[in-house]
Amino acid sequence: MSQVIKSPALVVHTRRWSESSKIVELFTPHGLVRLIAKGALRAKSPFRGVLEVLNEIEAVWHVRETRGLQILTQATLLNSFQDIRGDLEKTAVAFAMLETLQKLLRSGEAFPAFYAYLVQLFEKLNKDAQTPPVLYLWHFLIRFSDELGFALQLERCSVCHQVPQEFPVWFRPDTGAVVCGKCASPTESTPYVELAASEYRLLTQLQRMEYPAPSVPELPHQMHRITGFLLKHLAHHTDIPLELNALKWL
Repeated sequence: MSQVIKSPALVVHTRRWSESSKIVELFTPHGLVRLIAKGALRAKSPFRGVLEVLNEIEAVWHVRETRGLQILTQATLLNSFQDIRGDLEKTAVAFAMLETLQKLLRSGEAFPAFYAYLVQLFEKLNKDAQTPPVLYLWHFLIRFSDELGFALQLERCSVCHQVPQEFPVWFRPDTGAVVCGKCASPTESTPYVELAASEYRLLTQLQRMEYPAPSVPELPHQMHRITGFLLKHLAHHTDIPLELNALKWL
């Protein structure tokens, strides 16, 4: 018995499968899907230019229970996010998000609300000429942690349960919680990350926002440090290393 599925999708990753075909990984409202695109590498294939990483497409595939990999039969381009592709920093950020999905999601896990969020996030990043692109990555990592059940606890100190008033505060990537400057007693054996007042306020503001906006404070000088501990938080809870190739472009 076979079933035909038609769905919007984001192209997450592609790789050669045979001389003329490739395997395509798509993030859809149904979750992560791996499909064979037969003939996709041929010069006159209708898939050419459509199955590019980051493209939003409408995909049609056939599901047969006896088959390990299902077959992509149609793909129509919906959005190529050209303004993201024309900016190296935006491209690195968008590809880092997709790389994170590829590493952490399992096939069959459905995240329809998160799919809608990510498409909207890309649409906003595509048009946004003011907000630093890395804020989109941080917003994504904070929201994705929440979606997977590992939400960051930034609003209140995990010890005294008060809104931090003394800085620096200390973030624990393993728990996702913060300890205020009054309660903290970090040592070399504790996995704390120091956050200045500006960094703490930036992260809490991003967590409250539906999407990033130009009104966020100025970026801290050590941007990669914040990206690193947000990834470390996800890696700790999933037991999957998150060394993202796309971030080497930044």
